[in-house]
Amino acid sequence: MPFIREFEEGIVQPIERLLEGHYLTQQFFQGHLYLAIAVDVPFPGMDIERPNGRMTTLDAKALGRLCMIPDQYVVSNLRRHERGPIPAGIAIQSIGPFLPEQDVRQRDPAWWPNRGWPCDMCFDLTAGSRSWRVLLEYLFATLAGDAK
Repeated sequence: MPFIREFEEGIVQPIERLLEGHYLTQQFFQGHLYLAIAVDVPFPGMDIERPNGRMTTLDAKALGRLCMIPDQYVVSNLRRHERGPIPAGIAIQSIGPFLPEQDVRQRDPAWWPNRGWPCDMCFDLTAGSRSWRVLLEYLFATLAGDAK
């Protein structure tokens, strides 16, 4: 399917490269995840069946980035059976320490002063919202800047 390949190569992959290079990704999403059944055992990764029937293995780092699971979280994955109109699939659950403001300051002292304090952060990502438009404008501007 040429459209899907063009979308993947032209849109998804550049955004992935941008996010993977971001310093927050480097600090918080390195794949240091643990099994829910034994919190001292590193999460070994998981296999997922793709729509075409082939299997894909996600290591802890890829799973953490795909599902936005920060380091030091405990992860479990459950197979879900089809229920009415809801198709079968995998439920990925994670539990971990929420990073308090002090930890964020310790890792990056300039984070809050440069980006706004926690009470100022509120995003409405519904279709047509201002936050959604700002996010898209930022991504497209960043991608356009990278393309030059």
